[in-house]
Amino acid sequence: MGALTATLSVPQVTVLMPVYNGSKYLEDAIESILRQTYSHFEFLIINDGSTDDTPKILKSFAQYDKRIRLVNRDANHGLTSCLNLGLKIAMGRFIARMDADDISLPERIERQISFMENNPSVGICGSSVRWMENEKETISQFPQDHKDIVCHNLFAPALAHPSVIMRKDALAANSLKYSTDYLYAQDYEFWTRCSRHMQMANLNEILLVLRRHGDQISMTKNTSQLSAARAIREEQLKGLDIIPSEDEKELHEQISCGAWKSDRSFLMSADTWMRKIITSNKTRYGYPEPALSTVLANKWHVACAHATSLGLWTWTLYIHSPLSAYYSGDAKDRLSLAVRCLLRKGYWRTTINR
Repeated sequence: MGALTATLSVPQVTVLMPVYNGSKYLEDAIESILRQTYSHFEFLIINDGSTDDTPKILKSFAQYDKRIRLVNRDANHGLTSCLNLGLKIAMGRFIARMDADDISLPERIERQISFMENNPSVGICGSSVRWMENEKETISQFPQDHKDIVCHNLFAPALAHPSVIMRKDALAANSLKYSTDYLYAQDYEFWTRCSRHMQMANLNEILLVLRRHGDQISMTKNTSQLSAARAIREEQLKGLDIIPSEDEKELHEQISCGAWKSDRSFLMSADTWMRKIITSNKTRYGYPEPALSTVLANKWHVACAHATSLGLWTWTLYIHSPLSAYYSGDAKDRLSLAVRCLLRKGYWRTTINR
């Protein structure tokens, strides 16, 4: 269950983990934190009124490792409430997020603390993650630079919530906490606000393993989460003085979710819409350039890669769009796209992270 450690009066890090009826994977999650190579932390676990074996498991760990600070709530208040409570009572200079069904790799905290100490301007740092579902594993990588993260947030959250570590003083100085208006996408909305006050980064290494299973919020509250994410995207567009029509809202959702179509009308609309975002940004300058144009250009490239079955029509549209000039891939990618269009081949996989 992990070695005994002395009580730490002023820990450098607070690992914040809310849990509600999470007994199935809880032991693995706890052990992954207790076995970290970095040990100067408190493990703040908020039991949000669990009715399964969670309290029993937590008690058994807490009595053997004094780094665990257990908060038991009499009723279920929800994740957002637990997160805000954790931000308030955390003792560490840094707050590392953790979910009760995930696994932090042994060097996770050590690697993130080292990065944060060497980069004092960064307020929040995440990492790449590995997804585990049954026997299948996939890897998610995220943009590393703050400017790219901000631009990616226009379409989807650019940090994996359970992977982040945050400076408590930076959050407190800007009165930042999770919004109760977005109960099922609170992290996404949180990043959009935090990015206005502090630098954000991602380490390009896998430090966390996330499970996909039927009990997590993204599965049980999928419709509510998608609706919340859509509202967050629309709020960002309003920041650019863009009030999208219903068709534009739907198009932005398709681009955000990667719902590409091998369809001429879709491609032309996508080209027009993404160029509209760039034009509006020139007036408001809500997003850094050329980062924004590059993010949009990469999405434009993928959209066209999904429509190579339309032949040279797609290639002609691609090269005549101003977006193509900002594509971050190399000449091989462009050549492959041209060849696929010539041969009318279907979608091809690319190694460029978008």
